[in-house]
Amino acid sequence: MDGETIPTVRVSVHGVPFVLAQLGEAAATATYAADPDVADEGWLSVPAATLEALAAAVAAYDPDHVPPALEPVPPVISDRQFFQQLALDDYITQAEALAAVRTGDLPPVLAELIAHMDEAERFGAEMLLSGAVEFRRDHPLTIAIGEAREMAPDEVDDFFRRAAAL
Repeated sequence: MDGETIPTVRVSVHGVPFVLAQLGEAAATATYAADPDVADEGWLSVPAATLEALAAAVAAYDPDHVPPALEPVPPVISDRQFFQQLALDDYITQAEALAAVRTGDLPPVLAELIAHMDEAERFGAEMLLSGAVEFRRDHPLTIAIGEAREMAPDEVDDFFRRAAAL
């Protein structure tokens, strides 16, 4: 489907905006803009045949639905939470997480990240990663680790939320 335009039609049912997208002979999606569970535009997609998709989207529409508020992003997490969440995300091993918390040994993937930093930044970064008792969300090293993991800022926020819950 690369480069193809997917045919869509915008409809309104009882004043609620829906978009139908034809994806094949029988498959389609129906969406409405009232549910923020899907990122960016806040559209909920319901795959099915065109008429079934519209019926499902209409049935799912709840004008009284108030989405749960996201937990605030904690500005600080402990070193234990930081390394444990990295292990739970399979970015480092459990043994590496334990060694980082117990003795300050850097996991190889983080040591590699430091090795690629400017010489003037290396010592401070290594001191922070091996000796910090807390990690700040707004610290430049946190941002650098997120970028190294190819994480968007909202994904780093989610990482901090998950870590804070540990």
